[in-house]
Amino acid sequence: MFTLFHAGAAYSIIPASRRFHVASDELLVMIQRRLGVELTCLRGIGDFSEALGIATDPLGDTFLTYHNHSKRHNDVAEVIAAAARQALCKRVKTDDFESESFSPGARPDIVVYDARGRNRHTLLEVKNVCPISSNPASTGCDGAYTAFANTAPELVRGIMGGNATATRAAMPAKYGPAMHKHCIVIPAIVEVFGGVHANLSDTLSQWSKRAKAKTPPGEDAPWSARNYLPYWSQLISKTAQQGAAREILWRVSEEVATRDAKRERRT
Repeated sequence: MFTLFHAGAAYSIIPASRRFHVASDELLVMIQRRLGVELTCLRGIGDFSEALGIATDPLGDTFLTYHNHSKRHNDVAEVIAAAARQALCKRVKTDDFESESFSPGARPDIVVYDARGRNRHTLLEVKNVCPISSNPASTGCDGAYTAFANTAPELVRGIMGGNATATRAAMPAKYGPAMHKHCIVIPAIVEVFGGVHANLSDTLSQWSKRAKAKTPPGEDAPWSARNYLPYWSQLISKTAQQGAAREILWRVSEEVATRDAKRERRT
């Protein structure tokens, strides 16, 4: 069975640094989702969203699968990029249009440039995803028992490619041309419950061995984690879960506004 690596790391942070701060309403949503209990912010909404016109669920996952997720995605990508900069001391860029030159039509979220001029750049495609779909037919049962079972197989196959099977055609690698040029491609998958897929977890472990400083400048024990891996795993986990909490709270506010507007029209 696969594990949600670092999913609980967010709850061992020392919030001395601003980047570790979490608002109280966001933290409440994060903890309730972590424990699997009904979100108190959803009480009174019932089992149907009038704003979205779809059924709701006690943990708010419906609100995470319905609209644009670029903010929570970009926040996680920026944290991973910062971790790479500290460990590798190389040029690291995020969401760079020029990086499409590695594989036409495919733009990695993070590029760690090869400082030796061999063009062996490291390309990371970040996915911050919810394992539950708003379409019940798209949510597999395996995800209830195995971490990333509903997300990683298809995402990794789409990024790295896959061979043909008895029921599926072959999938060309999205970054095939870049891999042919000896670039290193890493699917960096994070779920909204704060778990980090093994590909990214292994990458962080490798980076930790190369990090000259254990934590960023000015953030030292006892006011932060003592070492590179716990520090950045805490921040990635916190950022993913906080992004999900913010989306849910924003949707709750939208739902309340929609219902208030309907009441005013009826009066």
